[in-house]
Amino acid sequence: MRVPVSIPRFLRLCLLSVTLSTVTCAVRRTPEPPALVSQVQTLAVQDRSAALSMLEERLSGRLDPETEPWAMLWAGELRRLEGDDEQARAWLRTLTERYPASPLKEAALLGLAVIDADDAPSGNTLATLQLLSEKGAPDTMNADRYRILARVAADDGSQPNKVRDLVRKAVGYAESDPEVKARVFNDLNDLITADQATQLTGIEVSETERAEEQTYQRALSALEADAFEEAITLSRQFLETWPDSTHAREVGYFIRRAEAGDRMVARKVGVLLPMTGKYAPAAQRFKQVIEMANDQARGGLQLVFADTKGDPTVAVEELERLALKEGVIGVLGPLLKEHAMPAAEAAQAMHLPMVSLSQSQSPTDAGEFVFRGFLPLEQQVKALLAHATQDRGFQRLAILYPQSSYGETVRDLFLSEANRVGVTVVREQSYNPESKVFQAEARKLGDKSRRSSDPNALNPPTIDYDALFIPDNYQRVALVASSLAVEEFPVGTFRPSRRSEGLPLLGLNAWNNPQLVQAGGQYVWGGVFVDAFSTQVDDGGVQAFTDAYRSTFDRPPIAIDAVTYDAARLLALAAQQGGSSRLAVRDALADVRLTEPVGAGARFNADREVARRLHVLTVTESGIRMWRPPDALEERP
Repeated sequence: MRVPVSIPRFLRLCLLSVTLSTVTCAVRRTPEPPALVSQVQTLAVQDRSAALSMLEERLSGRLDPETEPWAMLWAGELRRLEGDDEQARAWLRTLTERYPASPLKEAALLGLAVIDADDAPSGNTLATLQLLSEKGAPDTMNADRYRILARVAADDGSQPNKVRDLVRKAVGYAESDPEVKARVFNDLNDLITADQATQLTGIEVSETERAEEQTYQRALSALEADAFEEAITLSRQFLETWPDSTHAREVGYFIRRAEAGDRMVARKVGVLLPMTGKYAPAAQRFKQVIEMANDQARGGLQLVFADTKGDPTVAVEELERLALKEGVIGVLGPLLKEHAMPAAEAAQAMHLPMVSLSQSQSPTDAGEFVFRGFLPLEQQVKALLAHATQDRGFQRLAILYPQSSYGETVRDLFLSEANRVGVTVVREQSYNPESKVFQAEARKLGDKSRRSSDPNALNPPTIDYDALFIPDNYQRVALVASSLAVEEFPVGTFRPSRRSEGLPLLGLNAWNNPQLVQAGGQYVWGGVFVDAFSTQVDDGGVQAFTDAYRSTFDRPPIAIDAVTYDAARLLALAAQQGGSSRLAVRDALADVRLTEPVGAGARFNADREVARRLHVLTVTESGIRMWRPPDALEERP
């Protein structure tokens, strides 16, 4: 990971986005530490070894429970910076074990992940680096975290805006330590801007190296001032001089926008949906919900629907048509995961606000013009594990998942989040999603193949965990649960013997279908999952939406209807505030708030995802209901 890149390469390639590089680096610093650690921090700047000796000497005695976790965290970090990974791990692990409820536990887990990632970055370790909070962690630890993520993202061909943001954070956090600054510069010097290089090294770069940024900014300013001829001239000059610039696509759109008069029509919004082909029925449902939301929005939108035809290339072409010819000030969609990133990158390059309706991938990585209105898998996994640990007290879990991109993505998210919250995943087992019977996988999960060879002997599965997570749709969950029962897993209300203790099943919102109740029968009763919507929610806005939806479409709404409805309303509010300025619409999207959300979230968070508090639902014999703790059920009349 720490491979230095030559200075000449930096001089050729370092210049990146003015838009992002001129944004103030608003990096969150650690909370105020106790006096001992403040002294150590001050001393470490001049003499790290002396600071470490002082800290470990104090740790050899007795420290109060507020100071000790801080001292352990910093002892671990200073050991890491000294290159003593073994002792660093020891201090950080001791913190997590001795103080499992400490707010510094996440920082200790982050330190362990940084050490692991610098040694040999795995998918799970990198996921942990992305998910853990910055709060409480030393600046040097956060700097190395973002250094690693930026290098991996760049090498993997991630979106330029994502790489820039990671580099910005690495540079901002590295400021306090000369050694870390040098490491960030050596690892990322082909990615950092000229100003960031100066910040890290104190060495000014030449005016020639700033010319790319300056020309880009002049072209953008001319376009925004409607000086179209000047914008075209500057943009062409830019592309001739820097054809390989990370801004090349963006500047190419400057030319096309200027040639089209950079038309923007207030409250005119495009909608990208696969209106023809195999996804047409689903697209029609989304279209109906979006129109319903628009009808109920004050000062409604002028909606322009565009058919992506199930093709990502067509999705981008239609997006360009909506922006350049129709003059839309925002876009809702696309829907399909294969379309999400191509469309997001094009929208970012055109400076066109987009609210994606894709659950998969991370369209917001494309940049600050892209928001996501749908329900990300990350939110679901976090909410489910919060329920499992906080409401149920589960500490040991297992996962049985489909061998698919979806299943493997959820597995990685689950493992990373479980590690973050201190839960042990003791068993993992995959299965072929094309199969109809899953008894072989159930036997492997229960370790039955390693037990009695007598076919007549009672051979119960080994269940050394508190609950089983099955991230799949309701049809397969029913089949998987029945296969588990055949192999004597005590799932649902089924008990293979009187002494069997029930094994709770956990899932995500793909479980949320009334047919699961009958299809899974007693084997899924009591299972729990999370979702953004339920008609069982005791909320006036939800009930009004449910009634209006039933009245309009003669069917009950489901979660995709609710989150789409809210996404359309959020964009409608931003469009009303932003007028005919796409930049103003983008800024408004960051601030608007729904008064009565129906999809468990009223606004976008700092990551441009809808901030949601998901509902916990359970499968009962009579249907899907809101989960309630046993004591709450007993208190009900």
